[in-house]
Amino acid sequence: MRHKIHFLYEFQLVRLDNVQALVGSGVYFDWKRGTHKGSTSSVVCLDNVLSFENQPSCSFNVKTKLARKEAKGSHTFTTKHVELKLMLDLKIKANCLGTLKIDLSSYTTHEAVNEVVFPFAKVKSSPIDIGALDVTLTLRITTRWLKIDGKSLLEVAEEDAG
Repeated sequence: MRHKIHFLYEFQLVRLDNVQALVGSGVYFDWKRGTHKGSTSSVVCLDNVLSFENQPSCSFNVKTKLARKEAKGSHTFTTKHVELKLMLDLKIKANCLGTLKIDLSSYTTHEAVNEVVFPFAKVKSSPIDIGALDVTLTLRITTRWLKIDGKSLLEVAEEDAG
């Protein structure tokens, strides 16, 4: 059986580690999921660790739907990604320092909060070699189910109870 489940993913940047080469520079993140995209505000690196705690401008939400197939007691979700780019803020033009892709199908548990550390893949044309620095991003991902097959979770629960 196949179901379409609508999800709301809330992403909160927590911390960027091993950024000693970026001290004194402003960085921000571009994100993209399908045709939806956006940017966080720029934050200046003051130390080897850049904390985003208490900065609401360093979060974003993504709504999407994933198909879930059930077979022989297990289920799998279709794969969709959010792409994040670490950008160096040069006021005139931005330079991409690194990228990462997050597989949304790995975060499908209803009402779950996951704090995950992701390594950045370096970009060849980057003005700073972050690959040698092992720059990592700690990200808090909150998952909420919104609908199943076009019905709200309340409607689904009522059907199951009745």
